Amino acid sequence: MKENTRPLPLTAYLITGALMVAALLGFALLVRADVQRSRPVDATVYTEAVPAGLMWQLTEGGNEELITLDGHVLIAGEVIQWWKNHVALYDTQSGEYRQLSTTMVCREELETVANDGINQSYSGIAAMVRTEELTPPFSRYEICVLYETNHHNILVHTGQMLKGGAA
Repeated sequence: MKENTRPLPLTAYLITGALMVAALLGFALLVRADVQRSRPVDATVYTEAVPAGLMWQLTEGGNEELITLDGHVLIAGEVIQWWKNHVALYDTQSGEYRQLSTTMVCREELETVANDGINQSYSGIAAMVRTEELTPPFSRYEICVLYETNHHNILVHTGQMLKGGAA
């Protein structure tokens, strides 16, 4: 260490700290905005037929600004080796599909949901979308599941329509 060196003034540390906090907050806001948006999806790549053992349940919630979907999707008797599922909305008026940001949720109550002796607790699913991204009325959107777990490519039309914000 050099002798006769002075530390930086306190304001330099405060400015550096403030810039770091601003950068972190900016990044967090960008991630949040990305997670709450939907993306167009090509449904023609989902060519596998829906198997008889596929089970799903999705419950809609949220408010005027954000629609949430919570539930599970699984194939009875199949061990999950790797998970990749998404919730999608099918616009019945335009024929387009929108993939929602979706996460896997561990739910202990799903351990025996299929009564097949397989722990299905990692079959939980949660998705969200901002209502500003959808064209009213929200009832024009059918909730679908893009099931890609274990290398499947299944498009599941649930027949369940969105109710909309504050469901």
